[in-house]
Amino acid sequence: MKTEEEREFRQRLEVAEAIVAEARKGNDRRGLADAVRELGNIQRHPPWLREEANSRYAEAIEIYNELDLPLDAAWVTRHIGINHEYADRLTEAEEAYENALALYRLHSATDDLDYANAVRYVAVIKDRLGKRDESDRLWTEAVERYEKVGIVEGVAEGAAHLTLFALDKGDLDLARIWFARAEVASSRSNDPATHKFVDDIRARLDIAS
Repeated sequence: MKTEEEREFRQRLEVAEAIVAEARKGNDRRGLADAVRELGNIQRHPPWLREEANSRYAEAIEIYNELDLPLDAAWVTRHIGINHEYADRLTEAEEAYENALALYRLHSATDDLDYANAVRYVAVIKDRLGKRDESDRLWTEAVERYEKVGIVEGVAEGAAHLTLFALDKGDLDLARIWFARAEVASSRSNDPATHKFVDDIRARLDIAS
C-alpha cells in the first residue's frame, strides 16, 4: 500500500504531466517551457527520476534559448548540475554549474539571489574537485553577493568555508577574520543547520588556536 507521501507525489506528478500535455497542444512556447521545467522540478526529487528530470530540463533550455531567455536557461542549467552532483558525476556537475554562471555573468543586470546561488554552486563543486584556489575566489564573491541581497545564511556558509580554507593554509589571522563574519551572519539567522555548521567551524578554529 502506498504511503500518503507517495500518493501526494504521484498526484503532483500526474498534474504536471497533464499541464505539459495540454501546453504541447498550443502555441505558447514560453508556457510550454515553464510547464516542462516545473515537471522537471517534481521529477528531480526521487533519485530514480532524475534522468527524466534532466531530459525535461534540456527541453526547457532549448525553448528558453529559442525565446532568448538566457537567465531562465541558466536557472535550469544549474539544476541539471545539481542532479549530476547528487549522482556523484562531479565533472558533469562542474560543467553545468560553470555554464549557468557564464550565462549570469553575460546577461544578468542585477545582483540577485539567483546570481549569488550560481556562484555558490561553482564554489562548492570546485572544492569537491580539489580546486581550492578557484573555490576560494568564488566563495569570496558569493559572500559579497549574499550580503548584497541580505541572505545571512549564505554569508555564514561562505565565510565559514573561507575560515576553513585559511586554517588549511595556516593563516590563523585570516581565519579569525572570516570566522567573525560567519559568526555575525549566523547570529542573525534562524536556521539550525547554519548554526551547527558555524559551531563546527568554531571548534576547528579553537583547536587551531
